[in-house]
Amino acid sequence: MGTKNSSSKNGSKILPCRKALYAISNAAVFTSLISAAITDPNISALPRRANLHWLGQQPYALLPQLVAGWDVCLMPFAINESTEFISPTKTLEYMAAGKPIVSTPIHDVRAMFGELVAIAADAGAFVAGCRDALAESDAERAIREERMRVCVGEHSWDAATRKIRDALAAALTSADPVAGDTANAAEGVADNTTTARRVATAG
Repeated sequence: MGTKNSSSKNGSKILPCRKALYAISNAAVFTSLISAAITDPNISALPRRANLHWLGQQPYALLPQLVAGWDVCLMPFAINESTEFISPTKTLEYMAAGKPIVSTPIHDVRAMFGELVAIAADAGAFVAGCRDALAESDAERAIREERMRVCVGEHSWDAATRKIRDALAAALTSADPVAGDTANAAEGVADNTTTARRVATAG
């Protein structure tokens, strides 16, 4: 989900519940897009405005093209039992695109990326977060994009694999010093396997 800046007097922003949607659809300056499937149980009650575009579910391969046209990426999840333990993959996807992000206070987003993602608990804060993102200077944008690039690298699959491998090696070593040799051997096998996979992929 994302927003695009506009000079239209009917610009808007998007939020998680119908009440918030109505509130922000009248906010000035923005037009809005939704790229994911609508999960609201009462779709007919969603706001119908000229500046709100309900695109429905889109092919994953189209995501880069959609995000490229957005000025701010939104994650307006409702806060309830269904979202209590989610960890949205789109956080890192939006970061990889270098876009500013505004999200409702999903636990993992707040805990893991709160320094890079604007957290908004209500409609007013959500609109304010979007306005702040659009007001970024070139220098501020460059700093944010670099921090996001580093963050994405730290949460890559390769980084996750290394953490798991190191944790297993440490556990084996602490349980049995002799197992340290086994752990080192396993690490070498993992490195060789990764190298072979990359060579095969390159071929």
